[in-house]
Amino acid sequence: MIKDSRKSYGGTSNKSDPYDALIMVITYFQHYQTNYDRRYWVRERPPAVAKIEQCLRDIQSFTKRRTQVINQAKSRLVYEFPAKAKVKPLKEAGRLDPGKLPAWWGWACGWTSQGSWEIPKGVKTKFDNEYAKAIAAGEGTGISVVTARLAQQICMWHQSEAMVEQEMLGYLNLPEFDCYHRVFDKFGFGSRERGWLLTRIVPFDEMFKCLPKSKAMRRFRQLCGLGATQVQSGQADTRSSFTGSKEA
Repeated sequence: MIKDSRKSYGGTSNKSDPYDALIMVITYFQHYQTNYDRRYWVRERPPAVAKIEQCLRDIQSFTKRRTQVINQAKSRLVYEFPAKAKVKPLKEAGRLDPGKLPAWWGWACGWTSQGSWEIPKGVKTKFDNEYAKAIAAGEGTGISVVTARLAQQICMWHQSEAMVEQEMLGYLNLPEFDCYHRVFDKFGFGSRERGWLLTRIVPFDEMFKCLPKSKAMRRFRQLCGLGATQVQSGQADTRSSFTGSKEA
């Protein structure tokens, strides 16, 4: 926003500290004293929205770490158990269960049960037979201790992600978000998509304060990832449509 203000106030993209300081002073008087514009100022959000965003950030972090471990484990499975080097565990977004482990990775590390959950007998037998046949045919050196430990880490990251997601669902189900969910239901959004949107648009009525309706609608589309944003490359300025919030 400061970058755009430099050009609108002074017609230059000068990045010197004194000039930026001047821009900030002008911004204060024009967008706070003279005509308040909430986009320029930090505001306190509802506690539940802040919790949802924290959960989503944690999920992003856990997913990234789990993906890294999965890639490392798969690179080892190429020569240890080639038939499973491209395993793609299926999950339904928003419905992870902390008490259920990803079956194949659980089997690979010997973690076949937890509490009331355990790998179905038929699935375990299938994995056992596939592994025995592959080793007997010389298709792999066998799952090593290191790979088994990586599989255990995958299960633990899966658990962590599921626990945080369950926590987030608790916040999403609060009555204060019912009116938003009625709209989200029409589009079939999953829980994570709903969470990201809520962190961008709540409270919704503030979208139309201090701004003309046309500008407020453009701002709303941008927050939802469907607005036009400025893209700079060297000396050229262009407009790129259907961009905006990456999370949304």
